[in-house]
Amino acid sequence: MPAGEVIMELQQWRDDAARIKAVLQMERYPVALFRGERKKGVAAGSSVRICRAIVDAAEGHERYIDRRNNACFGAVWHLGLQRIEDSETLKMIKKFVVEGEKLFSSYEALEELIAQMGDIPDSAQIFFNLCPLERASTVPELVLFLCNAEQACRLLTLVTFVDGVMPSIK
Repeated sequence: MPAGEVIMELQQWRDDAARIKAVLQMERYPVALFRGERKKGVAAGSSVRICRAIVDAAEGHERYIDRRNNACFGAVWHLGLQRIEDSETLKMIKKFVVEGEKLFSSYEALEELIAQMGDIPDSAQIFFNLCPLERASTVPELVLFLCNAEQACRLLTLVTFVDGVMPSIK
């Protein structure tokens, strides 16, 4: 795609993000997420959890996360920052998720989710960049919306508006 078209497409993303935020009366910015190779000069910063980085980006800040500054076992696993092969470590993480954070009603429910998950890519040499979509420097790979249930319903309706096809959610 020629540079001019990329700039126009990015500007369309920015304009759409501002419009969605205004129409849905969202308090926070939609968050753009990018993955990239680790580069010299790109500081990851202090330790942070991915959920905190998402909130920070939604509040207008840019954040980088990689395996050096990640502070979340879930991100280690789900983002592929490190392979977890030690059975005791896996057992501890599962206990934290089921009994600590109470994200699942039982170990069986967690195992069911894990069985449905696809392969996690190896992201050990990758950093994740999060920033407000309105300030993104390129078209994002993923856009996250921090919103309430009504706003989420409206976003899903928007996605299906043209063709009625619901996106595959994983």
